[in-house]
Amino acid sequence: MAENKRVSALFHGVVQGVGFRFTVVRISYDYNIKGFVKNLLDGSVEVVAEGNMEILEQFLHKIKTGELERYIRSSDIEYFPATGKYRSFGVEY
Repeated sequence: MAENKRVSALFHGVVQGVGFRFTVVRISYDYNIKGFVKNLLDGSVEVVAEGNMEILEQFLHKIKTGELERYIRSSDIEYFPATGKYRSFGVEY
């Protein structure tokens, strides 16, 4: 079994006030991941997710190329070892 990873992704553009967070949560239902999505004060949206590397890549691809694509100007993505601290995936305030 592949080792789990943690991805930290920042999405920039018109990503607040357009249902971005709730769409990301809905997308997460299709993947076996845990973590959160959160609006940041600078207008970007942070997504932190843990799971199998291949699944994380599919999840991010769906965010970047699906219905949210038109709102995203750029993204910064980093991978780290998983922490195991998340129990589910949801919106963090």
